[in-house]
Amino acid sequence: EGLSLDNLRNHHNVFISSDFRTDCLYAGNISEKEATFFFQRAHDIIFEAKKRFKESTIRSTYLPGPFERKLNTGEEIHLHFQSQNKEEQNGCVLMTFQSGTPSFKGGLLSTQESLVQSAAVRTLCHMLREPLFNTLRTQEQLGYIVSSYYDRSVSHHPLTDCYAESSVVNGATPIDSIVVNVLSKKVPPPVLTDRIDKFLDTFREKLSNLPDEELRHHTDSLSKKLLKPKRALGEEVQLQLTKITDYAPEILARGKSPSELPWNSSKDLANAIVNLKRVDLINAWDNVVAGKQRSRIVSHVYGSTFPLNKLDSNDFEARYRNKSVINLKSLEGVAQKRENLMQYSAENSRLESKFNPFLRRKLFAAVGLVGSTLLVYTLFRKNDDKTAKNR
Repeated sequence: EGLSLDNLRNHHNVFISSDFRTDCLYAGNISEKEATFFFQRAHDIIFEAKKRFKESTIRSTYLPGPFERKLNTGEEIHLHFQSQNKEEQNGCVLMTFQSGTPSFKGGLLSTQESLVQSAAVRTLCHMLREPLFNTLRTQEQLGYIVSSYYDRSVSHHPLTDCYAESSVVNGATPIDSIVVNVLSKKVPPPVLTDRIDKFLDTFREKLSNLPDEELRHHTDSLSKKLLKPKRALGEEVQLQLTKITDYAPEILARGKSPSELPWNSSKDLANAIVNLKRVDLINAWDNVVAGKQRSRIVSHVYGSTFPLNKLDSNDFEARYRNKSVINLKSLEGVAQKRENLMQYSAENSRLESKFNPFLRRKLFAAVGLVGSTLLVYTLFRKNDDKTAKNR
């Protein structure tokens, strides 16, 4: 409602005068001639309009998407913000566990470790959803919304070990995350975090004692879900275009054939899931959720029932005194912390395991100077849940 015609004109001017690139993938009932004509006509319209504006003299390296920050190993970041809606009574906790092992790309682009870890993380999310809801929503009645889900984001970055015609090649590193979300006006957000943690503490034992039949039920069910054909052509096209945009530069720069793009990564994941062993799930749980090396960010949003400014500061500090928790309560704090986090890439994940903490902090400070879009409640971008699940 706040948009004006001048806002739209200004946005149009910025868009047309900026450097940009157009990617297009056609599929379905259309001929090559028709597709080429349509694309060329749309391309001409855009660039004819662009001629009316002075082209920028500064050209930056094209990246097909934003990059993500890698949370420090073993570090907890807790964000605390008051809801901007003064009438909102509920508070909310969004808890994200970021895997330190890059997600599985597919084919020759990923390691066996990434394949097993991604398969295990997806399966854990499948197993976690129902007991989490039953405990926190049905039994403890903490709030109306209690959910958990698998999330997959992608960090775009230059490949430092790959060059094409003396130019830097753009790469993409996918990231697995386990997310828990609870909305409640029954208790303050920090208490919600405590309740979630208590449940997660008991889940490992349940995982260890889960009957083999139930374990196989989860893996078989998830595997079949991944192998289901896409029901809409648009969904299939978007999936394939994303793979081309993310992985084609690396595939071609390494001298591989386009046929080696990970078209069948879902089949690889489905096969890995049905072959998971209990120890794979426990190891993934310890690496991502329960171990001392986990990386987690928890966003607390406060409603009018338990406002942030009424939170007891003594209780607040005592709650985290013996934990490796960084509490941030301002956008300036979020921005400063974000600048000191390393860009998430497969290479940086390997580097982090080799550097001692002192050297790693210096490396974070140096690499973190590269800027990207700042999000309010998270330090790394979350892709659309539906798109993430289909990749």
